[in-house]
Amino acid sequence: MWEKIKAEKNLENDENFCSTFANSFFNLIWEEIKNSEQLYGKNNSEILKRYYFNLIKDEQYFRYIRYFYVERLLPLLKNINKNLKILDAGCGLGTEAILCGILGSEVTGIDISKERLDLAMLRKKFFEKQYNKEIKVSFSYENILKHFNKYDIIWVNEAISHITPFNSFMKMCYNNLDKQGKLIISDANKLNPYIYLQSKKDQIRSGGVYKKLLKEDLERDEHISYAVERIFSIPKIISMITPRFEIIEVKKVRYLPYLIYKFNSNTFLVLEKKILRKIPIFNLFSSAYVIVSRKRN
Repeated sequence: MWEKIKAEKNLENDENFCSTFANSFFNLIWEEIKNSEQLYGKNNSEILKRYYFNLIKDEQYFRYIRYFYVERLLPLLKNINKNLKILDAGCGLGTEAILCGILGSEVTGIDISKERLDLAMLRKKFFEKQYNKEIKVSFSYENILKHFNKYDIIWVNEAISHITPFNSFMKMCYNNLDKQGKLIISDANKLNPYIYLQSKKDQIRSGGVYKKLLKEDLERDEHISYAVERIFSIPKIISMITPRFEIIEVKKVRYLPYLIYKFNSNTFLVLEKKILRKIPIFNLFSSAYVIVSRKRN
């Protein structure tokens, strides 16, 4: 696989390669999780397993999750060329930051959880061994709203629901992107009833939609505001993006429950790809979305 990656001069629009690579990468994550205690120690293993709790249920459920993970990654991967500078905003354990680094980009991952970033650094070393190459990824423990550098792509995966104020984040993205730079956002869709109910449960458990996190060891920031699963509908997020960004692609992801996949995965794929994607009402209520946009100049 790595010989193919090294031979690629331009990954853009090569969807078959992107899909093959993403599936292979996700399979490696599964192996990493299964061996995580040996790789990272007990505490870090527990962090990784909590973060990816859906992957350790059983092999069939893993394949179900992998399908949707790859679907969400494709809009990002199709926009990656070698030597791009990428910001992973709210990078968590650094998974997509590492993935983009494997493909030859120079990546900065930012998060406000030092615990996750410490594990992300260990994971980077693991993937460097697996792919036998240096991965140009750095991780920074800081307030994303105070960050400044220049990037070709800003990737925001399941983080837009937590970053607040939203307008300040959009301003940061605009200022940090080079001319024709792209902002790619992937998150949950508020119009999906199941997703909406889950977001409300998370808010109740956390004591409200917003909270302030004490971060005494972050320079110049005593507190950072944090939104709890403040998810948006697809039309709403588009309306909030368009003042500064031009929409290039809107992809809707995940329409069918696991029970259908478990009954017959081939039937599931035919229904999902050939039928439901072509029905507008199902697109509107998809459980997740990926929006690719370009900076307005």
